[in-house]
Amino acid sequence: VNGVTTSTLTLPKFTSFISEAIDDVNYTFLTTDSTTVNVTSNTATFTDIVISQGISSSYSYTYNSTNNPKQLFEIPDSAVDTSTMIVSVQESSSNSASVTYNLSTDYIDLTPTSTVYFLEEGMNGKYKIYFGDGYIGKKINDGAVVTVTYLSTSGSLANKASAFTVGSDLGAAYTITVDTASVASGGAGRETVSEIKYNASSQFATQNRLVTFKDYEAYITRNYPQLSSISVWGGEDQIPPVYGKVFVSIKPKEGYYLSQFEKQRILAKVLYPTFRKDGEL
Repeated sequence: VNGVTTSTLTLPKFTSFISEAIDDVNYTFLTTDSTTVNVTSNTATFTDIVISQGISSSYSYTYNSTNNPKQLFEIPDSAVDTSTMIVSVQESSSNSASVTYNLSTDYIDLTPTSTVYFLEEGMNGKYKIYFGDGYIGKKINDGAVVTVTYLSTSGSLANKASAFTVGSDLGAAYTITVDTASVASGGAGRETVSEIKYNASSQFATQNRLVTFKDYEAYITRNYPQLSSISVWGGEDQIPPVYGKVFVSIKPKEGYYLSQFEKQRILAKVLYPTFRKDGEL
């Protein structure tokens, strides 16, 4: 960004970038975090900025224990990117203070005070969230205001986008140059019924653990639906053997190989959460 007269410049969360036309459609991408950099010689340089395809959407619900005893809140959008969901809860409409709740996928470590939510897909294809009962996860108060923010995505349609222009007004007549470090990838549609049937039995067998190479195969397949095929093997099968390591080879649905950025995203977003109790992956 050239022509900056301040000492720092901030690229706000949800700054929009517009892709070049793909099949005559321009797609909107948004920054996932706010980033501030120092300005040198009237130039602010932002590097390794992650943008995700979608439109920011938000819904709020007021919990009524009489009308909704199961604490189920349906999101009226079938294009939710669940990986971008942020769920916050206010104690009441008169209390503006809110607490962010995290998605829970494992009941083992939950306590009566764990601020978590659970996610399920309804028969109509729309997602629902619900909360703990005061024994497994914290129960929300009657009258609490639940707010869900997420990106509504186009799935795989925006894959391979490689040229972008800034769609948001950064507040001044700057000269902005956008260089693409990695083309858009990783977008995918929902699992089909047959894919769910095939993956469910393997995922059940792993019990959310990563010990054998089969565990890795089932876990990655479940949590990274953008893959077309996967091969996993233990280091003991390498020549020469490399004990204590697991090797993963993935062919994506779009393209022939994973970018370096996408490999790091799989490590950080798919595998690392399972290892978070034991330190860095």
